[in-house]
Amino acid sequence: MWWIMENRREYFNRTKPVLNRVKKLIFLSESQSKQWLDWCDEENIELKSEPALVPLSVNDELAFAAGISSSLNTPSFTTENMLEKRRSLRNAVRKEMGLNDADLLAVTLSSINPGKGQLLLLESARLMIESGPSVKDSILMDHDYYSRNLLSAVDGKKDLKSVKVLIGSVGSKSNKVLYVKTLLRYLSAHSNLSKSVLWTPATTRVASLYAAADVYVMNSQGLGETFGRVTIEAMAFGLPVLGTDSGGTKEIVEHNVTGLLHPLGRPGARILAKNLELLLRNASARVEMGIRGREKVEKMYLKKHMFQKFGESKYDPWAGLVKPNGSGQAAPNSSGDFSARFSKIMGGSRAPSA
Repeated sequence: MWWIMENRREYFNRTKPVLNRVKKLIFLSESQSKQWLDWCDEENIELKSEPALVPLSVNDELAFAAGISSSLNTPSFTTENMLEKRRSLRNAVRKEMGLNDADLLAVTLSSINPGKGQLLLLESARLMIESGPSVKDSILMDHDYYSRNLLSAVDGKKDLKSVKVLIGSVGSKSNKVLYVKTLLRYLSAHSNLSKSVLWTPATTRVASLYAAADVYVMNSQGLGETFGRVTIEAMAFGLPVLGTDSGGTKEIVEHNVTGLLHPLGRPGARILAKNLELLLRNASARVEMGIRGREKVEKMYLKKHMFQKFGESKYDPWAGLVKPNGSGQAAPNSSGDFSARFSKIMGGSRAPSA
């Protein structure tokens, strides 16, 4: 088996000579799997078996710190104990950052490069702080009945300048120096915004940052994130996620349920600004989306779920991706179109229906 983490064409090009020898390819997300199958189709590569999906998981250490049941819990460190410790950690870290209770902290943690969209995030924050788009008029009308009710409790007295943006990871070897300089020039040109931006170095102690945050932003551009482990980590800590409607992010984040999605590129910057304002002004929406996201992690993205998926991918040749049901049709969690495309890549062959 080969568990593939990348969704870039150059990685595919390096591996294509051996893809037809691998017994089973495993991908992180459906969008990544479809992209690789498209490339296999273009290159006339026939795979030995149907790929499987095995998403990443929240590791036990972070689940433990988030107050989610894990192998690290003991009678002295129950989930209730850890939830209380998380609240204490939040207060301590926010105090160290100079934040007060009224401040909304939006966090994004990744290498600093154009593909991660930090500059567009800064543009969104500037639009919100300097322009102040109206939540009531421009956002609520675009949501369904459930989300309009959830999002309607808007606090019009909230100061938009109370939003703080924490960007990491400073010092990462993956950072693009020229891009970092571009961010700094942008902040120099917008002094009001620069007062609202915080930086954090690369660290493995991310639990304290998630605990201090109110919102997580996943603003990856292009093909988007292959999966985005930080997305599910943030959800484990009860954070709503503002993410691009692309790649693995759109598969993890349920729009209006566990967070809000926005388009790629500059068109998405204005919508992200509105979404930031919306969550700044509506604490109940933040809490409700955070609860839903945490519940999703507990159901789908813990280590035990990842191991279970690996077991299925090893012993079940269809691995739940395009599994025929009793009628010979694709199961509800699969795509008939995807199955047809895979059949073409496999040279027209398919496993017999059950």
